[in-house]
Amino acid sequence: RERQAEYGLAQDSPERVSVNVFAAGKEVLAFAAGRPAPDGHGTFMVLAREPETVYVGSHPLPTLLTQGLKHWRNKVIVELPQDKLEQLKLATGKGVLDLIKEEGSSWRKPDDPTWYADPARLGALLSIISRLSWVEVVDEPAAAADYGFDKPQASVSARAEGRDYQLVFGKEVEGSPNNCWLKLEGDPKVYQVGKALLERFTRD
Repeated sequence: RERQAEYGLAQDSPERVSVNVFAAGKEVLAFAAGRPAPDGHGTFMVLAREPETVYVGSHPLPTLLTQGLKHWRNKVIVELPQDKLEQLKLATGKGVLDLIKEEGSSWRKPDDPTWYADPARLGALLSIISRLSWVEVVDEPAAAADYGFDKPQASVSARAEGRDYQLVFGKEVEGSPNNCWLKLEGDPKVYQVGKALLERFTRD
């Protein structure tokens, strides 16, 4: 125990991170993580029930455990499995593309039974829509115009299992030119997403 300071495990060590795990209201595990191990991958650890023994874990636990709340938050804006999508409508400054799904995986224009979407390109878009994630989130946003939602660069409407979803892409984020604003209708939050996502929808 006298050498625990060498491992960043002493009670007053700045590297020490204490973790308590509970299940059904009872503590089932308690341990502390300290400095990185010499191999650069693991971490020195001590269990509360074995205070005399120092272990080396296999992960950089202090780095993981001391990340901000944003890193622990679910970053998925909307999750729509591709096999549940039934209808898709893309609106940009270049026009509107309306698609419906036939049996199987083919998509076509509803008013033209001979016009089918390119499966490779559409598949890439459906993959984005099915699990859309944010870079930053604003829980209490300002007016919609502040994010460019009054003059959207693009909007995406999708239907899955009879329910409608609408995504609206706003303007570029000031100070973060690689991001743009996005909102999901019915969701009070607004999100920053990579501008590359918008570009996937606005290509010719």
